[in-house]
Amino acid sequence: MKNDKDIEKMLRGEVPGQEELENFQKIRDFLRNNPGSAVDEIALGTGIDERIIIRLINSGKLLRR
Repeated sequence: MKNDKDIEKMLRGEVPGQEELENFQKIRDFLRNNPGSAVDEIALGTGIDERIIIRLINSGKLLRR
């Protein structure tokens, strides 16, 4: 799990492109196996902070259903 400074950087969009891509791929793979999961379930299943998942949703990179 990331520390607070790393999470803050991700939330500001200062994440290196590769790390954001890896997060997206982890989330995508998780959702393929667990469709309809809530943000907290995705966070638990992937180890990605909920705030990062929400940022990806808000930026349009992930769609909320």
